[in-house]
Amino acid sequence: MKIRIAGPLAGPGPHGQIESWGPGQVVEVDDDDEAAVAWAKGWAKGPYGELIEIDKPAPDAKAKPAAQGPKPAPPKR
Repeated sequence: MKIRIAGPLAGPGPHGQIESWGPGQVVEVDDDDEAAVAWAKGWAKGPYGELIEIDKPAPDAKAKPAAQGPKPAPPKR
């Protein structure tokens, strides 16, 4: 997941440590890190963050193959 922090700004980062961000800095967090994703979503909801890329779909929610049209009828004899 990626968010853009408005910056210049300082505050707790995804792991609780104080971080400092430059103007418009992009921050990427691991989609498997639940705490970091929650942190990013929290910043994205406020006035100082903007969601750039949402988290990836869960492994069990894989995209289904594109539907193919109906099979052609067999030739008539």
